[in-house]
Amino acid sequence: MVASIDAQQDAQAASSARVWLDFTVIDAKAREIGIDTDVALAEHLGTDRSTLYRWRRRQIGVALATAMRIADRLQLTVEKIIGQEAGE
Repeated sequence: MVASIDAQQDAQAASSARVWLDFTVIDAKAREIGIDTDVALAEHLGTDRSTLYRWRRRQIGVALATAMRIADRLQLTVEKIIGQEAGE
């Protein structure tokens, strides 16, 4: 029973982990697929412009699950778009 509790806690910690995004990689991929404005990028990523602005300026970290969704939408691996853990 203890193992399942630990696994559940690990899953909760992973889903709440916050990371910084590497916008050098994200912007390069966006240009490659024809996205040339933050408004269009935000729409493509499924977020709003103000959230994208805060992610870009590292005012807020991105949940790991969200980073995975962003990577999928850009057809990149999550490892390529993550800079480091937020707060580091």
